Amino acid sequence: IRGSQLVVGAPGHQYDNDNLTVIGPNFGAVFVYEKVSNVWNFVDKIVDWTLDRREGDLTGTKSAGDGTVLFITSPGQNTSDKHRAELENAGAVYVFNWNGSQWVYFQKLTPLIRYEGDEFGYDIDVKGKIAVISSIKHTRNVNETTPITD
Repeated sequence: IRGSQLVVGAPGHQYDNDNLTVIGPNFGAVFVYEKVSNVWNFVDKIVDWTLDRREGDLTGTKSAGDGTVLFITSPGQNTSDKHRAELENAGAVYVFNWNGSQWVYFQKLTPLIRYEGDEFGYDIDVKGKIAVISSIKHTRNVNETTPITD
């Protein structure tokens, strides 16, 4: 909850925007509500808005924002931002801007170097102009050269 806005993630959601068409398990969605006169009113439903959505994306696992910018994680997402490679569960984060009446897709974030199974976007926190995004299963050191093992 940020001010009068509530963002609810549903990573297991399987319906398209019409709430009738099944697009498959675990595509995910985010529901946005606004509190007016002590009543929470539905504002928007955000499903994976890009052409690269896949079963198992888990969109909406986490979200963060400030009321004008919204970050939505998708740790199961497979496609890179440039559609260069399919890396299963590499993950992504989607950024939206509020235009006064709806959330508008702005940008897809992926790490510069990513690996299959990283789950980038497992968690997120935003403070001011900085977003800290976890990649819970990333197993390389800071130089991306040596695998980290137990």
